[in-house]
Amino acid sequence: MGLLEPLHIKKITPKPSRPNTLWFYVIIVAVLLEVATPLRGNSQAPVTFQRFSEQMLKDRDIDHVTTYKSGDLLVAEVYLKKESLNKSEYADTKNNKGEISLNGDEIAPQYFFTAATYDDLVKVINDAETRFGYSEADRISISIEAGHESLLSNWFVQCIIMLLLLIIPILCGFLGHSEGKKRTIGSTVGMLLGILLGPFGLIIVYLTEKKPPQKNGGIRV
Repeated sequence: MGLLEPLHIKKITPKPSRPNTLWFYVIIVAVLLEVATPLRGNSQAPVTFQRFSEQMLKDRDIDHVTTYKSGDLLVAEVYLKKESLNKSEYADTKNNKGEISLNGDEIAPQYFFTAATYDDLVKVINDAETRFGYSEADRISISIEAGHESLLSNWFVQCIIMLLLLIIPILCGFLGHSEGKKRTIGSTVGMLLGILLGPFGLIIVYLTEKKPPQKNGGIRV
């Protein structure tokens, strides 16, 4: 009876784990969001017309008013006089330090309110000025800007936004399903995370543990 040959065990060398580059992209997104913070939309605070009239206009704190159309409404932006910016009653404004606005103005507006039409707004402001004893030279300037239409009020932009709101969950769900197959959470959980949480769900999927690679070979006789 011949002797059995010794068993030869094939040593499987695990592949070195590759660094997860996902955190690199997360950091980039966070930095971009932080940099974009000063460039966000208007920083003025909302104000009622009663306060605008009975406080700002009555106390002669308004430098001028600029208006523009936004959908069916007229948006009025209120610019206070420089000497009035430090008054305690205007501490609620978000922009009382003389920041430069996105449209290049030296000082961005401090407050805003809405009105129905430009003519109606001019009439009620003129009536209030007359009641408060304004002379013709003291009346504030009320201008209207053309081409300042809000993008969100454009029907084409609204269609694009609606389309994106439909596409993003579907795309994220597909990516979550595909990537979930390779990870311990499974494809179903990955798809649900992608659909419900969008890009944030994909981040969670990519941060989960990958399935261990299947071992090929093993013990060879």
